[in-house]
Amino acid sequence: MYGPSGIRLQLLGKFRVQADGPGNPTIRISARKSCALLAYLAMHPERSVGRSQLATLLWADSPDRQARQSLRQCLASLRADLAETAPDLLHLDGDVVELRLPVTAIDATALGELAVSARFDDLVRAGGLYRGPFLADLDLGVEPFDEWARGERARLETLATDVLETSAFGFDADGQGDSALEAAERLVAIDPLREDWQRLVLRLLARHRGREAALARAETFAALLKNELDVEPSPPTQALVDEIRHCPAPQAPAVVAAERTPAVVRPPAASADGPPRRRWPAIAAAVGLVAAAFGVAGFLVVDKDSPQPRAEAGQPAPGQGMPKRYIVVVGVLPFVAEEKTDELSALADHMTNNLIDEMSRAVQIRAVSAQAPQSSRDRAVDVTAVGEELGVHYLVQGHVERQGDRLAVNVELIDTRNRLQFWGNRWDEPWADRAGARVRIARELVRDLALQSIAHEAQWAAGQKDPGVAGLLAEGWAAVQRHNTASTVGDAVAFFQEALRRDPDNVVALTGIGAANAAAVTNFYVSEPEPYLTNAEAALNRAITLDPNLAGTFYWLGVVQLARLQLDEAYRSFSRSVQLSPNFALPYGQLGYIEGQRNNADKGIALIRQALELSPQDPSAGRWSMFAGQIEMERDKFPEAIGWMQKAVQAMPRNIRARVSLAAAYALAGNMKDAAEQVAAIRKLAPAEFDQVTERYITRSNNASAKGMPRLLQGWRLAREAS
Repeated sequence: MYGPSGIRLQLLGKFRVQADGPGNPTIRISARKSCALLAYLAMHPERSVGRSQLATLLWADSPDRQARQSLRQCLASLRADLAETAPDLLHLDGDVVELRLPVTAIDATALGELAVSARFDDLVRAGGLYRGPFLADLDLGVEPFDEWARGERARLETLATDVLETSAFGFDADGQGDSALEAAERLVAIDPLREDWQRLVLRLLARHRGREAALARAETFAALLKNELDVEPSPPTQALVDEIRHCPAPQAPAVVAAERTPAVVRPPAASADGPPRRRWPAIAAAVGLVAAAFGVAGFLVVDKDSPQPRAEAGQPAPGQGMPKRYIVVVGVLPFVAEEKTDELSALADHMTNNLIDEMSRAVQIRAVSAQAPQSSRDRAVDVTAVGEELGVHYLVQGHVERQGDRLAVNVELIDTRNRLQFWGNRWDEPWADRAGARVRIARELVRDLALQSIAHEAQWAAGQKDPGVAGLLAEGWAAVQRHNTASTVGDAVAFFQEALRRDPDNVVALTGIGAANAAAVTNFYVSEPEPYLTNAEAALNRAITLDPNLAGTFYWLGVVQLARLQLDEAYRSFSRSVQLSPNFALPYGQLGYIEGQRNNADKGIALIRQALELSPQDPSAGRWSMFAGQIEMERDKFPEAIGWMQKAVQAMPRNIRARVSLAAAYALAGNMKDAAEQVAAIRKLAPAEFDQVTERYITRSNNASAKGMPRLLQGWRLAREAS
């Protein structure tokens, strides 16, 4: 893991530079900003950055000339620190500063590379690299750098928690209880109040250490919740503890592919235990950037008891008149041109208007303009005051800059309650294509804002004793987004049921019940799918009766119909979803899948590419890639199929469908070694149900196609023989 200079850079946990040699001696870097400069270069994709960018990053409060002088002094100091052990580590070429160190010599970048691998051993190695938060001891008090570090910290923590959770499941499936518990305990150490991770530990303890060990841990956790948050464990946690307590020894609740009783769609009876409470997930984990996220972008939530955004004279406020939708309302601040030219200022105004326009035509999110006088746009905005004036919890602000022949756009999403910028993104587009870029960026933003807002609202709600119906809905949909295990799907149901108890005709909760039940089937968490599909269909039809104009509800109805192999009905439902929200990416991917099953391969691939164009970073992109790979495989384009399937498995490492398809594609291409590795990975994911789950998927996929899927069948048989 050392670079050509015998140097290793540790960015996870405490910052450290180590040299190759006995005891791996630490190289002392004398200045904190030198450490920050090394870290920023290491994380940059090209390992090289312009001097002006570095000066702005580290000396934002200084005049430009002084900042450049400070950078020169910093570089001189850093080269002196490295002179004896790594004189070739930094390379200065005119206006560019380059770090000559490969990915494998930097723990944070190595984590990022390994975390998307399809190999279980790589995921375990990735988890082992995480020693703590990114640059845990390096806070400069310089906003541009600290803002960048916060974003990287959240991203890397998300990757680490995902691979640790995957490791725990994989080790448990392989019968390695101690290793599974070690991974789960490391997961809990990141956020001890995260209940779904604590439930994983309880299941593993019950399975590998016995009932008494699990119950003792449950008591300790209940005391922790009481001391820290003054709350009781949530209903899913209480249900698991009761299951462990009454389960005959030595049997214990299953960790992988656990069955759950289908959720009824009627409101559950009132419970003395109160609403499902309480989680305090980390922001990044709550975002849930996991495989194949659900259609939460059909709507977002706003508490009907919250202050409503102001309206123009004679018009209802954006949140009024829709008490059952609970749409999130986001204030959109005018985009700011970093250079005060007429052309750039006009572009910034166009981008503001494009975003508001896209949000007004999307069902899932509502915008309210937070227009400010032109003279005040150079001054810092008091987001709390603006939020209170508009009655919104979230504000979007953007910055537009021309950098030579490139257009740079930075967008931030801010919680007005605490002034926290909890999400941001950057686009780098050709200046010549600025007109098209502003439209594309606005469309992508609608989906991004939906996913990020609901995750953040859920994180906020988890800290409240009673977040109200809106908070329950946010927590439910956040659990739906994280549907990486059967237990998280069950968590979603519990939150939606409590919301329905309080508000029986809430269409967002009804749709959530439908989505959670459908997910239990499509992810093969249940062996008898029909009761779940029946419950899902009843909930979704009830929601449509109450409000026939929600794109997300029709999307999920299409998922249910597709699970029943009702291709024509599903196609109509997905088409209706598109009609209601033309830039809603999810139904395009499903329509592409259906066209592929109808042997309209080119049309299917085109629809999938349209979904990816609308939302290129979408959590469902892995599922769309899997659909495209299946289409290519059935027309004997095996290299193209493998390319798509590899993307699917990287995005969804625990998705059995993706791995079955990748194994088949490898086998058909004659690569039996990699095909066998995928079969082995599937056995770890579903050891007890391997034959049942895989054959059910193969049968369903074959029956769904107009002419069957002979290549999938053939390839899977070859892959199994090779294993």
